[in-house]
Amino acid sequence: MVLHRQLLSVVAAALLGAATVIHASPFTLARPQTDFEDPTGQGVQIISTSRVTSSTSTVLTEAGTPPSLYAKVRTGFGDHGSFAQATDQPAGFNAIGTSIWSDGFTVQGSSGNAELAVSVQLSGTLSGNAGWFHSVFVSANPFSGNSLLDWLDNDDAYAPGGNLLAPPGSQAVLSFDGEETVDAVFPGTLAFTFGETFYIASVFEAFVESDGVADFFNSATFGITPPPGATLVTLSGVQYPDAITITQVPEPATLALLGIALAGLGFSRRKRAAD
Repeated sequence: MVLHRQLLSVVAAALLGAATVIHASPFTLARPQTDFEDPTGQGVQIISTSRVTSSTSTVLTEAGTPPSLYAKVRTGFGDHGSFAQATDQPAGFNAIGTSIWSDGFTVQGSSGNAELAVSVQLSGTLSGNAGWFHSVFVSANPFSGNSLLDWLDNDDAYAPGGNLLAPPGSQAVLSFDGEETVDAVFPGTLAFTFGETFYIASVFEAFVESDGVADFFNSATFGITPPPGATLVTLSGVQYPDAITITQVPEPATLALLGIALAGLGFSRRKRAAD
């Protein structure tokens, strides 16, 4: 199964129409998709796809037909929801739910450099041939939805071992993936300069090949806490929940491969050629 559904952006643009506009930070973006990977090497054929985005609110969309081959995605600021399902499909038939949000943050109340706490609370279930990944990136410059999708759809986004890399000009704050059900909190820290705006992009994807369910539709809540006495201002105007700083360490059976490619299911990442 292809872990990250690498699709040439020109193919997506042709299917979605030239009028598609993806906002720069802040934005929310949802892209469910069903497709078929030709075993003869002729590329990937998109069966159904949808893409919606907003600069102000939560977006929701779906693609495919349940329960045979279906994906739905809900994306809000600081909140991901992704569901993918395949039932008794031949090898190479996939359902993928990609959720991305980005926002700008400025910490006020002092000067110089400091650190703040961030976290992701993640809960979801997997069955069959399914998996998920989640990454949070930070940059001094705004992210764009188009650029992030292009990055995910490109071989350069993945290390030789298969791990998702940070997009150019950004750094990974949190990055992890798994092939099992998970219910855990993942904490981290982020260095910043008072008074200087920084941008965060959060990417979540759930996926299934042939037969299975990845249900993370009520999952992946982001939290952020500035230092004591400081004030956090966002471009979106959203007030994010505080970060959860107590680590709930997932058991090995719950999170099989934290931050490692999903080799156990034979997943691979490769650029998806246009058919």
